[in-house]
Amino acid sequence: AKFLPSVVGFAYDLLRYEYYLGNIGSLVQPLVKLARLRDGLAPSDIVAISRSMMRMRFKWVGQVAAADKSSFYKLSSRADISVKSLDDARKYVIGANIDSDKHQFLVKNGFESLSLVSDQSLSPKQLRAGHIDLWIMHDVNMEAIMRDAKFPAGEIVKVFTAYESRPFMAFSNSTSDEIVARAVAAYNELKAEGGIAAF
Repeated sequence: AKFLPSVVGFAYDLLRYEYYLGNIGSLVQPLVKLARLRDGLAPSDIVAISRSMMRMRFKWVGQVAAADKSSFYKLSSRADISVKSLDDARKYVIGANIDSDKHQFLVKNGFESLSLVSDQSLSPKQLRAGHIDLWIMHDVNMEAIMRDAKFPAGEIVKVFTAYESRPFMAFSNSTSDEIVARAVAAYNELKAEGGIAAF
């Protein structure tokens, strides 16, 4: 297996445990650019990804983290922006990661004024520059993104929660059922031993 030293976090650590416990010869990919990679995934590729109805082409193993909310954010200085519903949000230009679950949500719900980026660190800069009015992002990621972007606390604020998602472990759809079964067994063993939380 090829592990990426620059990728850290609970879900990624769990994939490492799955590999050793289940003896799964898998290439572990970070979520970044996953949507662009999905058609070229090898049969044993395994990823951590938010589960949605538009991603049913994957073979799902189990939930790897608590449910997470995705929300619309704005500059705190933009007193002219008020969002109390999805209808309100549709009036504005929205920034999102291309091919992400957030992008899928916006398209499914009829949002048309979108500014899509491949690197999520660009969106707060777009907000500050006035290129977008709102940015949709997973709440759990915001603190780290703001810290990395060196934005002062309070400059970007949440205005409306859009939806909730659940992070899952998944294989490419071409993966053999035998490999997926080994991963499911390893996942269940870790959960039974208390090595991972039950969600």
